[in-house]
Amino acid sequence: MVKAEMSVKAAAVSLFLFALTVPSFAQPATEQMDARGVQNLVTQGADLAKPHRVDFFVVVSKEPDAQAVSTEMAGLGYQVVAIQPPSSSTNWTVHAQKTVAPQLDTIRKITRQLDTLASKHGGHYDGWGTTAVR
Repeated sequence: MVKAEMSVKAAAVSLFLFALTVPSFAQPATEQMDARGVQNLVTQGADLAKPHRVDFFVVVSKEPDAQAVSTEMAGLGYQVVAIQPPSSSTNWTVHAQKTVAPQLDTIRKITRQLDTLASKHGGHYDGWGTTAVR
């Protein structure tokens, strides 16, 4: 089992390092941010094969859109933590969590999914974050 875990770690690190070798001008900004986020987890000693509770954020301008995004995210298996009304801006933020192994391909798939969802409601995907699980 230890050998299999090492193989998964090695594959994840190899995929991550490959993603970093693609010139940044050839990668969309969101993919660059995803790669940096995963790199930060690796630097912190995270085991990318282990499940992490990951926070995701979608920003929209109107409360009905925030409610719709929340409902759709729940339907996709996310746990909605909060729908935050505007404080210093005019935008609403939907904060949701999902437990996933934060490998780069998984994070990029989620980024594309939430970017599409946000765009559908006139908003934008504002990224993700998590704490390293070792």
